[in-house]
Amino acid sequence: MNGVFYPLLATIGISLISLIGIVFVFLKDETLNRFLLYLVGFSAGSLLSSAFFHLIPEGLEEASFI
Repeated sequence: MNGVFYPLLATIGISLISLIGIVFVFLKDETLNRFLLYLVGFSAGSLLSSAFFHLIPEGLEEASFI
């Protein structure tokens, strides 16, 4: 397989996973309120982990380990 297949497959997979959030639009308010705190916590955690994960190479360069 050529070099385009795997990135294209990953992009399609991630896009389909992100569409799961549309399910929450159709939930009742009571059900949504039960999940809301967990969803906000998950989103904050994923944003923080992404930010720190992207800072690791720069931190290693500054510490001259690489």
